[in-house]
Amino acid sequence: MSDEEKMEQLENQEEETNENESNEQKLPFFLEALFTLSQIIIILTGGITAVVSLMADVSYLQVILRASLALLVMGLLMWLVNWYSIRATLNSVEENLQDWQKQEPTGEQLNL
Repeated sequence: MSDEEKMEQLENQEEETNENESNEQKLPFFLEALFTLSQIIIILTGGITAVVSLMADVSYLQVILRASLALLVMGLLMWLVNWYSIRATLNSVEENLQDWQKQEPTGEQLNL
């Protein structure tokens, strides 16, 4: 294979990759921001709990238990917040689709 053929193959692969990436479904910005914020809050909570526990001069076992419990509780709370947000977003999209179907009857029904 010549260098030109190799370059053409690489360019074709890059084009296919870009097409595949553009076809992927992406979450709305609000949900992406909420997921990121949730992860940051969970990590900071565990870290701050561990640091404060170390400063309070408790045993390492208590530091681990406190940080683990803080991570577990905040993880569950953030999961709940994200779940409600996703559910509300999906309900909103479903209502918009139903309104759109009422306004533009095409004879086809979307099964949600």
